[in-house]
Parts: sequence; C-alpha cells; structure tokens
Amino acid sequence: MPVYNERASVHLSAADVQRHVLDRIAGSELVAIDDGSTDGSGGALDEIATADPRVRVIHQANSGHGGALMAGLSSARSRLWSRSCLRPPSCGRCPGT
Repeated sequence: MPVYNERASVHLSAADVQRHVLDRIAGSELVAIDDGSTDGSGGALDEIATADPRVRVIHQANSGHGGALMAGLSSARSRLWSRSCLRPPSCGRCPGT
C-alpha cells in the first residue's frame, strides 16, 4: 500500500485491509510503503505495524506511486492477490496460483 502524506486517512485505510484481507486470509500481510511522507504518515504506519505483526512498513525516499508499488511488490513475502481477482489465492483460480 503506497502512502504519501496521508496521515489523516492511513489508520482507516490500514484498518480496511486488516478487516477485509488480513483477518480473512491466513498468512496474508500488508506491506505499507512510506514514500517519503513529510506529514507524519511514516510514524502512523509504524504505530500500526507495532500493534499488528501482519503489517510491515518500508520507509523510502519519494519515488512516486509506481516506485512505491514496485517496492511493496518486490518485498512481499506471500503470494500476491489483487482486486482484479475477487477470490483469495487459496481458491486456485487466481492468476499465478
């Protein structure tokens, strides 16, 4: 999840992922990329990750939305699942499963 200066909404966004993905799919994780935020978003992400070990935060200099996405994808530990496939990876019918 790329994050750039989104302190006001980052807790809500992370909570949505926790509720709709992490709580439903065993072994899933949220990789949040603090893409050089200057508004405290990185600290908010660190708080979230401290409270939930399924959340990892990567802090990096700003590289834009695409760069942040690529950083998250390259550091993912589990299989990838996107909204383009409306079933969890365990269904066996998602691309790459």
